[in-house]
Amino acid sequence: MDDECEALGKICVNDSNGPRCEDPATEEELRADPCLRLPETARESCWACMHPEMGGQQPQTAAEIGRPSGFWTAIGCVSTKPSTAIQQILSVALGISVFVVISQIFLGGFELVTSRGDPGKLQNAKERITNSVLALLFVIFSVALLEFLGVHVLELPGFFNASSEISTS
Repeated sequence: MDDECEALGKICVNDSNGPRCEDPATEEELRADPCLRLPETARESCWACMHPEMGGQQPQTAAEIGRPSGFWTAIGCVSTKPSTAIQQILSVALGISVFVVISQIFLGGFELVTSRGDPGKLQNAKERITNSVLALLFVIFSVALLEFLGVHVLELPGFFNASSEISTS
């Protein structure tokens, strides 16, 4: 098949649709690839994000360039599939909220240590720590409630459910 494609001036593509010949991408289309704007060390990750079926390789045909399954951003790969994008957004939001809560606990501890026995500062530090622990519990229970509602009650796609991931075959 490779020889037939080369004779036609095309590229042999072998994917889930089987082997076929496709027109190579033009220089302009290849230059428009957003992954080429990244440092060489990040290009393979970008291509793996945008074109996972290519295995981290640069797409060579116009059809491959035109159908990305994700977008490379400053925070990494963001999927174009709604269910995966929601998972990624929730993961980032959860990480940020836990970071904020834990930093507030440390700040409350610092205020507690540096209060020098002043009853007003001591009370403020205790309230900050108490409120931070309550916020952490709120975040944990919110995630548990979202997962329970999303997976077990509404059966929404995109919420992780280990048993359904394993039994799909």
